[in-house]
Amino acid sequence: MQKLLNIITFWLLSIAAFCSCTSVDDPYLTDTDGTGTIIITGTVSEAAVNTPIEGIKLIFEAYKPASHSNEPITAINAYTDSQGTFSITAEGFTSAVTGIITTDHPDYKNVSKQVMITWKGTSYDPETRTFFVNNCDFHIEKNK
Repeated sequence: MQKLLNIITFWLLSIAAFCSCTSVDDPYLTDTDGTGTIIITGTVSEAAVNTPIEGIKLIFEAYKPASHSNEPITAINAYTDSQGTFSITAEGFTSAVTGIITTDHPDYKNVSKQVMITWKGTSYDPETRTFFVNNCDFHIEKNK
């Protein structure tokens, strides 16, 4: 019974993690419009006690959609501060990308989230050509 409860909890946490990142769309950036910037912010906390974790590495990798290559077009690292917050800034994009954000720390299980960035919607500022992904929060578990 405990194993079933753990599986259900894992899937619910995975669904909640996937849904927590904001990524809304609006068509201003195309292959010929110049370059855009992505800013991703959020927090990392320990799932069991919901306390912020300092020093968690986050890896952002961007891929071209429908690309047959497993190589990212960019990879950027960031770390959480004493409040568990992080900010990742990625620049130089000329078209839509699929982003993967992964936590990395030896004491915690790694968690990944996917974000689709299509340069549309209320999260995109056409004046600054910046796409914001806010509240991209991670609730991670300690390794046993």
